[in-house]
Amino acid sequence: MSTRIDSNGLKNAWTEWMAGLGNLTQGPAGQVYKEWEAWFGAQFEKLAKNETFLGQTAKSMENSFLLKSQFDRMMETSARAMRMPTAGDIESVHKRLDEMERRLDAVLAKLEKQAAKADAGETGEGTKAAKAPRRAPAKAESGEG
Repeated sequence: MSTRIDSNGLKNAWTEWMAGLGNLTQGPAGQVYKEWEAWFGAQFEKLAKNETFLGQTAKSMENSFLLKSQFDRMMETSARAMRMPTAGDIESVHKRLDEMERRLDAVLAKLEKQAAKADAGETGEGTKAAKAPRRAPAKAESGEG
C-alpha cells in the first residue's frame, strides 16, 4: 500500500471544493445564504445599538484584563518562590548594567583625557608622570592550550 499523495488529486479536490463554494451563491442554496446573511447582519446591527450588550461586553473585557493582571502577579510570585528570575528582576539587572556602562564610559573618558595630558607633558613639560617609564601594553593570551 502506497502512502504517497497524488498532488494532481489534491489540486482537483481543491478546485472542486472551491467550485462547490461558488455554486452556493447560485440557485436555491445561494438564496438561502443571502437570506441568512441579511438576517445575521440585522441581528448584528441590533446588538451594536444595544447599550446593555455593549456594557456587558465592556465589563467582560475589563474582567478579562483584571484576570490577566492577577495571573501575571501569581506567576511572578511563583517564579520568586522557585528562585527563578522574573521579568522585573531582569529589567532591574539591565538598568544596573546600563548605569555601570555609563559610569565606566565616563571614567574611561577621564583616563583618556589624563593620558593625553601626560603625552603632551612628555613633549614639553618635565613632570614626574612624564618621566616615569611607560609600561608595554599587555599581550592578549592566545586560546591555544
